[in-house]
Amino acid sequence: MSTDVRRTLTMGSFGIVLFNAETVEEAREIMLNDPAVKNKVFRAELFPYKIARFDPNNAKWD
Repeated sequence: MSTDVRRTLTMGSFGIVLFNAETVEEAREIMLNDPAVKNKVFRAELFPYKIARFDPNNAKWD
């Protein structure tokens, strides 16, 4: 576990927000315009990812 994650987990509560955006730029704009982030009530970090869809063929063993 990285030091940053450990520090976050031991210093208090945290939350995760998931939302769908067309681009990273759009996601960053949504995040930075959140009233709690703008007023420094919460700190925000952006971690882009793509959803991997389950396909039964992916779970087969040869």
